[in-house]
Formats: sequence, C-alpha cells, structure tokens
Amino acid sequence: MNAPRRIASWRALDLAGAGRSLIEASAGTGKTWTIAVLYLRLLLEGETPRTPRQIVVGTFTDAAAQELRDRLRARLLWAEAAAERAAAGEPAETAGDDADWLAARWQAAPAQIDIDRVRLRLAQAELDLAPIGTLHALCRRILADFPVESGSTFAAGEVIAETAVLDALVDDLWRDLMQREAPLDDGDRLWVDGGRSALREALRAVLAPGVGVRTAQPEAPPSPQQWQRLAAAAQTLLQRPQVFARSNAALATALRRFVEAVEENTVEAFEADSVLRHADALAGQLKPAALDDAALRADLDALFAALRCRERAGGSNRAAALERYRQRLVERRREQLLRESRQTFNSLLESAAGALRDRSGPLAARLRGQWPVALVDEFQDTDALQYAILDAIYRDADGAACGRLVMIGDPKQAIYRFRGGDIHTYLAAAATADEVLTLDTNRRSAVAYVAALNELYATAGPVLSMQPQHPIHYEPVRAAGRSEPYAGAGGEALMQPLQLHYCAADPLSLDSRREQALAACARHVVALLTSGARIGATPLQPGDIAVLVPKNQQVERLRELLLQHGVPCVGAGKRSVFDTDLARELQLLLYAVEHAHDDAALRAALATRFGGLTLARIAELREDADAWQLQRRHFDELRREWQRHGVLGVVLAQSAALALRLPQTSERERALTDLRHLGELLQARSEHLAGAEQLLAWFAQQRESPDPGEAADDWQLRLESDARRVRLLTLHASKGLEFPLVILPLMWDHTGREPGLVLAYDERTKLRVAELAEGRAAALIRVREEDQDERFRVLYVALTRAQYACHVYALPPQRPRDGKKGAPAAADPERSALDAMLARLQDAAADTPLAQQAPHLAWCADDWAWPEQDYRPAAATAPQRLSPRREPAWPVLEHTYSFTALVAGRGRGEQEEAAADDERAARDEALAPLPLAAVAAAPDPRIVALGSWRGPEFGNAVHAVFERRDTQSALSAQTRLIEQSLRECAVRIAPAQTTAAVIGIGALVQRTLELPLFDGASLQDLAASQQCAEMGFQFVLDGVSLRALREACARHGAADLLPRNLQGAALTGLMSGKIDLIVEQAGRFHVLDYKTNYLGDTLADYAPVRLDQAMAEHHYGFQALLYSVALQRYLRQRLPDYRHAQHFGEAIYLFVRACGLAPQLGVWRRRFDAALLDAVDAVLGGAA
Repeated sequence: MNAPRRIASWRALDLAGAGRSLIEASAGTGKTWTIAVLYLRLLLEGETPRTPRQIVVGTFTDAAAQELRDRLRARLLWAEAAAERAAAGEPAETAGDDADWLAARWQAAPAQIDIDRVRLRLAQAELDLAPIGTLHALCRRILADFPVESGSTFAAGEVIAETAVLDALVDDLWRDLMQREAPLDDGDRLWVDGGRSALREALRAVLAPGVGVRTAQPEAPPSPQQWQRLAAAAQTLLQRPQVFARSNAALATALRRFVEAVEENTVEAFEADSVLRHADALAGQLKPAALDDAALRADLDALFAALRCRERAGGSNRAAALERYRQRLVERRREQLLRESRQTFNSLLESAAGALRDRSGPLAARLRGQWPVALVDEFQDTDALQYAILDAIYRDADGAACGRLVMIGDPKQAIYRFRGGDIHTYLAAAATADEVLTLDTNRRSAVAYVAALNELYATAGPVLSMQPQHPIHYEPVRAAGRSEPYAGAGGEALMQPLQLHYCAADPLSLDSRREQALAACARHVVALLTSGARIGATPLQPGDIAVLVPKNQQVERLRELLLQHGVPCVGAGKRSVFDTDLARELQLLLYAVEHAHDDAALRAALATRFGGLTLARIAELREDADAWQLQRRHFDELRREWQRHGVLGVVLAQSAALALRLPQTSERERALTDLRHLGELLQARSEHLAGAEQLLAWFAQQRESPDPGEAADDWQLRLESDARRVRLLTLHASKGLEFPLVILPLMWDHTGREPGLVLAYDERTKLRVAELAEGRAAALIRVREEDQDERFRVLYVALTRAQYACHVYALPPQRPRDGKKGAPAAADPERSALDAMLARLQDAAADTPLAQQAPHLAWCADDWAWPEQDYRPAAATAPQRLSPRREPAWPVLEHTYSFTALVAGRGRGEQEEAAADDERAARDEALAPLPLAAVAAAPDPRIVALGSWRGPEFGNAVHAVFERRDTQSALSAQTRLIEQSLRECAVRIAPAQTTAAVIGIGALVQRTLELPLFDGASLQDLAASQQCAEMGFQFVLDGVSLRALREACARHGAADLLPRNLQGAALTGLMSGKIDLIVEQAGRFHVLDYKTNYLGDTLADYAPVRLDQAMAEHHYGFQALLYSVALQRYLRQRLPDYRHAQHFGEAIYLFVRACGLAPQLGVWRRRFDAALLDAVDAVLGGAA
C-alpha cells in the first residue's frame, strides 16, 4: 500500500472524494475545533454540499455527543453571523484560521455569501435530525430505520445494561452445572471448582464483541499411577539430608503439599505454579551437591513435566468448556432479547455487524447513499467490531473505499482497554488512511509547560513502551500559549513547571508508601495554596488544583486527609451515589413510609439521621403509646406526600429537615447534595415502575449491585460547588479534562495486574482471543507488555491534563518491590511507566546533567517534606453573591395516565400495564374482621390453599388463564396453560407446591366461569361473540381539572369514588387502560374485571360489605367509573341508536378467590346512571 499523503492544514483534507482521512490530535491540540470546522466545510463546499442528515458524527459517550452537537450548532451560528457581517460589508468580528478561510471564500465569489447564509440556516433547522451520537446510537438507528434490510424487528425495543442479562444467564448455567445428575466432564468440573465469580468474569470477557476462545485438542493428563510414582519420588527427596538450601525452602514446602494432595486424591486442585515457578531457579532452592545429582534432577524434571502436562490438559478442557458456554449463552441471550424486544449495548453492535457482513447487500449500499461522510471522534477507543461496522459501510464488496471516513483520535490516549478499546484496531484502521493530518499546536498549556513535556520525552525517550520498535511515540508539539502567566509570590514566572518530587526514604511496605504519599500530598496542597502563587492577578485557589490517583479508594482516602487540613475538596472517583451511608438510611426511611404498619421498620427509620432519635428514646417509645402514634401519623403523612408528589416530594421534605440537624461543615453540603441526587434518580425511575413496592425493590437492587450502564455518569457522586474545591479524580476519569495545576502523587504505584483471563490480540483473526491452553504462557507475556504500554499512555494522559504546572511524586526506580530490604526490584513489564521513565532519565543524566537536557524540568529531592499546617482561606474582600439553589421541580400529573399511576399520585404511567398491576394493595394485611352471622367465619380450605400466593405477579398469571383458556375444555385439562402462565408471570412457587397451585388456580377459574351473573347465565354459557377480552382504550385529556371531576361526581352522589390525593391537580395527555372483559347479554353491555386480591382466609372476608371496603381501599370504584365512561364512548360510536337505559349494563368486579363458594360472595356490581357518566365524560373532554 502506498504511504499516505501528509496534509499540512485542515483546509487541504480531501472531503469530497472516496477514501479514508486520519487526523491525529495530541492532547490539547484543538481536536473538537477541527471537527467543527470540517463539518462547516462539508456543509458549504461544492456544488452540492452535504446536509446535516448526510454526515455521521460519532463519538463514545452520550455526554461527548451532546457536547459535539452543541459545538457544531455554535459553529453554524458563528458562521451565519460572519456571513451577515460580510454581506453588510463589515469586517470579521473574530480573527483566526477559520475566519480567514471564510473571508477568502467570499472574497473570491461574493455571490457565495447569500448562498452560504441559506445553507447555514437550513443546516441549523436540520441539525436535530443529524446522526450525531455514539456508535451504539448509530447501530440502533441502522436497525430501527432499516428493519427489513438488517433483519431486525420493527420495534427497536429498550436498550438495557449487559450485566442484568449476563447475571441471569450465568445463574441459569451455574444452576445447571450444580444440579446436573450426570457426572461433570473435566472442563465443567474445573470451572465449578473455580467458583461462580470466576466463571462469571470469564463469560463477561468472552461475551464482549470481538472476543473468542482458542480451543485445542486436550492431551491426556498423568494417570493416578503416575502421580503415585511422582509423589513417592518427591517424598524420598524430602527425606534425604543435604538437599535443600534451607529447611524452609519454598520448593520443599510445595513438594510436601504435592505429596499430601496425591495422598488425599486432590491432585487436580493442587497449585502447580507453587512447584513450577522453581523449575528455572533451582539454584536458590537446592544445595550445590544436589544440583549436580543427575538422578535427583531427573525426578524433579519428571515432576515438572507432569505438572505442565496437567496444566495443558486442564487449560484445554477449560477452554473447550468456556467456548461451549459462550456459544450457549450467545444463543440464549439472543432468544431472550428477541422475546423481550430488548437490546443490550453489545447486542446492538453484534446485530449491526451481522447485518453488514455482506458488503454487496442492500443495507450497506443504502447506508453509503444516506451517509456519504462520517467523522468519528476518539477513534483510538474503537474495538474490532465497531471498526468492522464502519469499514463495511465505507468499503464496497471489492474492498475499494466508498464515501469519506474521517478518523480522529490520538493513539497516545488509548487507555480504555478494560472497556474493550483496542489499540490494534486503531493501528490497523490508521494503516488504511490515504491522507494524514497531524495537529501539532497545543492550545491548552502554557509555553513553559509544553516545553517541559517536550524535553521530558526527548530525554527519557519518545516511545510509549519498553519495546523500542513500538509504533506509538510522543510527538513534540508547539505551544499557542496562555494569556495569563503562572507566577510565584514575588511575581516571577515559573520556568520549571514540571516538577519531579523525589523521595529517597528507607524502604516501607506498599501500604505505608501509599499512605506516606497521600499524607504528603495533603500537606503539599496546603503549601501551594499558602505560597502566594498567582495565575494572572488572582491568587491560587483550591479550584485551580486537581489531584489524580489510580484507584477510587485512594480518592476517598485523600479526601479525608484534605478535609482534616481544612482544604475544601470534591471527588469520589466512580463511586455510585447508591453506595453511600445516606442511601442506606434513605432506603430504610422509604421502606418505613410504605410500610407504616410495620413497627420494626419504623424503629429502624427513626434510628437513622432522618429520624434523629437515640436508641434510648426509641426504647422509651415502646412504653409511650401516644408518642408512638404520633410517629406513625408522621409516616402516614409522608406516605400521603409520596402519593401527591411522588418519592421526590418525600426526599425534598426530608432534605429540609436534615439540613437543620447536620452541623455546618462541608460534609453537610455533601449529604444534602447526595440526598437530592438520590431523590431525582428515584423519581425518574418511579415513572417507569408500577408502584412503591417495585421502586423499593429497584432501590434495594442498586444498593446491592448497581449497574447503571449508560447512566453511570449520572449515578456518580456530585457536588454543586466543585469548581471552588480541589478536585480529586482517578486517572481514567480525568481524560478529556484540564486543570490549571495537577498533582500526581501515586504514578509510581500504577503497576501491572495479573489478568484473571488472558485475552490476547490474534494477528490472523484481528480479534482478541481467550488463551487457556498451550498458548497461554506466550499470550500472558504479550498481555503484560500491552498492559505496561497502556500505563505509559495513562501517564501521558495524566501529564497533559495540566495547563500551567504538574507535580509528580517519585521513588527510587530500583527500590525493593515489597518494601523489604533485599527483596528484588519490580521489573518490566510489571513496574510502573513512571519508574521506567525515571530509569531512562537517570541513564540519560549519567553523561549530561538533566538540567542541561531539560531546563524546564525540576528534579526536587525534597523527600516530600512539606510542613504540617492547615489551610485558612483569606477573607473575601467583598461579600460573595450567591444565587439561590434551584430545587428539582416537583412532579406534576401529566403525559400518559393509567388507573394505577393516577391513584398512586405519579401521574405519568406506562402506555400499557399488566392486567393485575392495580392489585398492589395499599396495605398487605387483610381488612379487620366483621361479625357476619350469615357467612362462616372459619378459614375456608379452598381459599387457604392459594393464600400464600399474592400480588400482581399472581394476579397477572390468573388473568392470563382467563384470557387464553380453551373455551371448549375444562380447566382441569389445561394444566400446561396454567403452568406456563405462572412461569411467564414470574410467580415464585416452590417445585413441591406447583401441582397444588395449578389445581387450585384451575378450580378457582372454573368456579368463576360457572358463576351465574346474568339472570342465571354464567360466563361459560355465553358465546365467544358475546365476549371481548382485554379491550384497550385511550382518550385525550386537555387540561382536565380534577376539582371539576370531583364536583361532577359529588353532584350525582358519587363523591366517594375519587381518591382524596387527586385534589387540585390537572391532567394533560392521554388516559390509557385495558378492560378485562366486555360482555353482551340480552342487549346490554357489562364491564367485568377480575381481582385476585387477598382479603382473608374466611368466606366472611369476601361478603358484600367487605367488598365495599376493598373497593374503597383500592379506589376500584373510580376505576369502574373510568371503564364505564370508556365503554359508553365506544358504544356511542358503534351503536347508531345507543341509549343508556337500553344498552348499558353494570360494572361487575369479581374477587375470584371466593367466587362460587357461596351465593353473592366475591361479586361487587354497580350500574352507573346516565347523568353521572355524561357529567364525568364532559369533564374529561368527551361529547356527552
């Protein structure tokens, strides 16, 4: 392939012809600016310029995509304003390369100004329709817009996190392995022995896009007889004197354990590495005479060979099993997602890639025509599958380039290998470019700091690897400079902004070293803030400093140390807001609000900071009934607040109360911000769930194992005033950000980690492959080297975050690995990139002093000895003007309404709810018993038989049986339908109870069907043409006043039907619902609704007076009224001569647990009069 053209300017890039363009942008060189100006070129250049809908702009996070869209819109507005000024003959408002390009364009063709103005205005109108987003969003768009060509479903479906699907699949697999009656094969047994967690992590890795498993024909491991002979030889060796260099030699200890394992028949679980690690280092384990003993060496070599054979055989078996699991789970995941009409982020990529596999097919051709140009940002973070999708769109079946693919990235910032980012993919893609533009002017950092970085890499070597021929290396850049200088207390400019703080202290344990560095960092921050340094005319402030560390735990520890010194700071790495003490306390509080009848739940909530009571006071409440009732009434009030304004209403009320209890410290602001954050997340989630119980279950799940997927950034801890505080971040979280001053206290601790599963890049397939068998050792070496290479790139990212200065802490590169004197030093590729760089610097300084080679770099042998002092901010010269805090908006009832959402006070509901979602009881216990002499008060065994199954899942299953039953056969013959309904509705039933549940449900449904309801006729007697199941309805609500609705009901004697919590709200949107059954009998049309609510175990619990209580408790009367209005609207449309007196029947609610057990039990019925239905219909906007 010919070498690509080197392009000097963005103006010279060939955007019109077919091909590939590569833009390599070092940190701070204006990558986003370049994307925006190229977008402008595409919209304006040529006789038929592109429109926004023809230009794909891709990146890797939703936040970055939104920022890109905003920057592009701003660029279009700027260009339009420039065109307006040019048309008026006015000079350009701003100077720059982009303004010069426009001026030259319009000077050469003045008539072009008006044409460009029109194009820019049209582009702005179309920008919201442009394909600007993540690559996952692009794949979703492909599948949704081209369902026929892509072979996908017409409904795009919800995109869910991968973890939820993976956990369910792994659970099923693990259950199968643990409960399998047949003996496990060798591979299965090895994975079972390793534990569920290891299996899950391995499957998570190999189920990622572009990952495979290398399998091999397993060789036979040593036989039991061979192990016995080897153990005997080892035992003989252990008994011989003068063999081992020390009595406690590690090899001797390992051999004893090997002998024990053979004797106990557990040799398969023996850790072979405990012996094999000494195979090439016997000199340190055996005495010289033993080293010369040929027979002894032969016995050891035989043992080494046998253990290696066992490892190879075990690896082959594990690989075969893992590949089998992978194929099984891939298929099951596909089936599950298809069945549920859902997608995961990985399945989006896989589906799109599969649809584009045939480059000569219609889909690839249509996409090339629709999107002739693509600008893909952060290209260094692509994986093999993502690139395969882009390559398939912009290359035809013959391999020729089609359209223009512009790849923008920086291989030096490829640091997301753990997320699937693949530097090999970037390098392969870069090799296809026919032109390359290198952005070489740093617009982020001061001149002196850019010079320091150039000198550092020139002295220590530009290659970002320990491999001299590695293709990624540092490129020197020029500096545009910054307008404000960074100066010391005396006003002198800082000429050595990159400072290496060297500590040559005595060896310490790793934990002690880390603590020493973090404690020194806290003192260092105080020293900087009190040094008198200035940025421009402004003294250095806490918000000017950022500290970057490798791990989240180190962020938390440094935050504690800085607060002890009085330094305001913010940061929690990637810690979720759900993973806080306040979230645990809020979970207890909300559970108590929803279960105010549970005294234990109330006491737990009162013991939190929200309750504010001591254990002694809670104990006293046990003896003070009046005070306890006051507490219960308080929780009842909170529950009503939840119904009126949603869960956010409760959280905001508690936030105000908590603010009065907490002391005035930075922790108070932290707690209140966390609380509001939690409230917003819970409120947002509640709009997609059917009640408080589901929300509490979701909250508990996030507390136990949060997995927000794409919402990860939204779930991180945040603080509103972080701009005024020292910012603490992990190294990876800092990418894309910039700070005036950066401190790197732990780069020396950024060392290698042993991979659990070795995933190595395969040159032949261009995929990552899991190596468990014979090739694992060689692959492990490559993976360790690649891991160190990435650490070099992380160091580069960390260093390039600074605008003015960076302070890096260093230790002797050859220090003992674990802090013990005499211990070996860390070696490549395990050691940190900083240690490797320092070793290079020291080698370079051996001939020429470092000060001569890198005059802008300061070597400070200060042992991190900053003084111990606290930070006291200077008094403000003028009172700070604070804007009032904007509280989250209280939820209003709007959008789409269902009965369940409306009576819960949530307002917004799902378009379609399950049949029994309204059976979430306002309380779970049965109503208080009533003395009814006419009905038996003893528990009825037919009710008791199903009493343990309650709630919407059970109700949905029973509804499904009613709806899907075969009308031509008895329920006793439809056990498979009942079992399937229970399974699909996720009803939890122990295997031993399944038969009883099926029989009980069959009898319950059969009794209900045989119940005489219509002048002696039952549902079973009616023809199918007289029944309409699951009739859905929707009607528009245009600012409906609930007060007017209440007044209309009151005028007609039905004020009791409306829930009290609906007072004062207005509804705008759609009313949506489904009626279980419409029945026509003798010319009248009736509403029927099945209820599986558990009201008690006795027949008395389902008598008419009790049903009235249940209907009021659950607001079912209001539901019946809404259903009746919907039915009347339907009948008016379908019956030309509709008359209420002649055609409209009753609303009948069947509490099916007791239907048919005695006359009138379980049946509630009411016929709403015409005047009431007309009045309610008029309020709801219908034509009465």
